[in-house]
Amino acid sequence: MLIPGCGSGYEIRAFHDAGWDVAAIDFAPGAIERARAVLGPLASKVQMGDFFAPEFGGRFDLIYERTFLCALLPSRWSEYAGRMTELLSEGGRLAGVFVYGEASGGPPFPMPEGREKELFAEHFHLTRSEPLSPSLPVFEDMEERWQEWTRTS
Repeated sequence: MLIPGCGSGYEIRAFHDAGWDVAAIDFAPGAIERARAVLGPLASKVQMGDFFAPEFGGRFDLIYERTFLCALLPSRWSEYAGRMTELLSEGGRLAGVFVYGEASGGPPFPMPEGREKELFAEHFHLTRSEPLSPSLPVFEDMEERWQEWTRTS
């Protein structure tokens, strides 16, 4: 499984402890440093790199989304969806917290309602969507949803 934009990497240990073979990537040296310091023996699971670069690749059964999409400029969202299609195995899942609302500057850049269909409808099927309580003050005026998308083609 993959965690793109892993930041400090706190989810890595949880997924590892649940039995997943975890890979995590971030492009910020400070985030990589913090994650490796916190993770101890799991530090090797974190790599510095560009999620969108062709040299980063592989196939994953699960990709965990948590504030990665909403940190990207909306002009890159189609590229994000395409990259998820490339990296996920057929039948694989893109799962996590997606942020919805109206953009007012950003980041974060919440998705307007309906945009997810434009991004994912061609290669994914939404299998689960549940509203969540705002997790961080920065998301207070936005809606967070736990969603699971299965790659269909």
